[in-house]
Amino acid sequence: MRPVPIAFFFIVSIALPGFATAQTTEISGELLRVSKKRTVILVDLAGDTELAEGDGVRLAIEGKTRSGAVRSISDNGNAMVRLTKGLPSTVKVGDTLKMTKEAAAATAEASNSAAKSVRLVKGFRNKAYWDDVSYLATHRRAGARSDIELAYLTKQGARESSGGTQGDDVEYEYSEKSISANGAVGYVGRPGLGGGVIFDYVKGEREIAASVDTESTVTTDQVADKLERNVTNFTPYFAFLNRPKTGDIGFGAGLGFLVRSTASEYMARDGDDSFDPEPAKTTQIGPTLELIIGSNSWAAISQINPGIKGKEKQTGFADIERTSSEFGLHFETYGQALKARVGLVFYSDKGESDIVEQKDTGFKFSSRLDIDMRSYHIVPFLDVANLTRKLDEAKGTQTVTDVGTRLAWSGVLAPFVSLGVSILNEKQSGDRMPTQKTAAGGFKIAGGVSI
Repeated sequence: MRPVPIAFFFIVSIALPGFATAQTTEISGELLRVSKKRTVILVDLAGDTELAEGDGVRLAIEGKTRSGAVRSISDNGNAMVRLTKGLPSTVKVGDTLKMTKEAAAATAEASNSAAKSVRLVKGFRNKAYWDDVSYLATHRRAGARSDIELAYLTKQGARESSGGTQGDDVEYEYSEKSISANGAVGYVGRPGLGGGVIFDYVKGEREIAASVDTESTVTTDQVADKLERNVTNFTPYFAFLNRPKTGDIGFGAGLGFLVRSTASEYMARDGDDSFDPEPAKTTQIGPTLELIIGSNSWAAISQINPGIKGKEKQTGFADIERTSSEFGLHFETYGQALKARVGLVFYSDKGESDIVEQKDTGFKFSSRLDIDMRSYHIVPFLDVANLTRKLDEAKGTQTVTDVGTRLAWSGVLAPFVSLGVSILNEKQSGDRMPTQKTAAGGFKIAGGVSI
């Protein structure tokens, strides 16, 4: 591991006529790009000041100085600076900069031109490299954002079944796998208005199988059941963010409209007998609300999904009215070299018809760290999800624990990969049915890019 580069600063000194001291304002930012000759840099700046094209700068590194000037600046605060001498090789993309600038009128180039200027008011610190749970928190910086992730999950284990009306004493082989894709694109400008779209798709498959000795027929039968499930979430949203100035409190609100489509197909086989009903399809729609409050060093986020409603339809069965809701609370902190997030989400799902009643309740705890290693970021994660299901007289519990690490490269275009371990524990029981216990484990790999 290479040593962490010595922190460096933009230092600007000016002598205004009639004054003996310089007027300076501190700005911080993230180094986005460096030219081959290391004399031109692009910096994403934040602070409570105004920056204009033509402002002079002086850069101090390891006791040496570099002078230069702002050549151009975009509306979202990305400034291109040309230096008279190249940066040392220890300075890397993703480094945090601190600078003080001179007033635009102090340089002849700025004062004699119609220079473009931008008020640098940004919020919720600089970019975090974890997977965001909030569409508001992804817009810490003004401008466009987008990301995409692909993932694959596989688990292997066993399910023990005992008791019930048939006196089960069977150990089934358990297997599970899924692929998922999710992405987002959005824009929130410097005035604070904007919106975007979030997309999420999961295709999963779970199967159990065993050879069972049947005493009544003195045969060995192949017993198996398989469940395939595809879930698609599509959420357009509108957002407003009042980003904090340096030292101030900012806030924001977002309104989304979630459309969820679920298709599931169940197949079972017991010796020569089989059960293969038509697929079940569910479409649910409803509003979601997000609220955020924070400063440049922390943020608290609440998520409210009061209920997305729809019907589950399956040929040969009565329609099931289905309602799902969620409530989440997350807290984030943004340090220079370490960021952290913890969150807790409570959720419920209810399905009712004339002949069946199902109710799911549960919660998910999640935590993330973002450790800044300058040219890349290490992001360890821990997720624990717990679900309780009641279906008529049957009851079951499920706990899924995911732990692992994401590795993300620094910069505006930030590719990442992650590897984690996933552990499943289930238990279900009920009147006249066998008690079943399932334990399985596997891994999840993912990759993508965050912009």
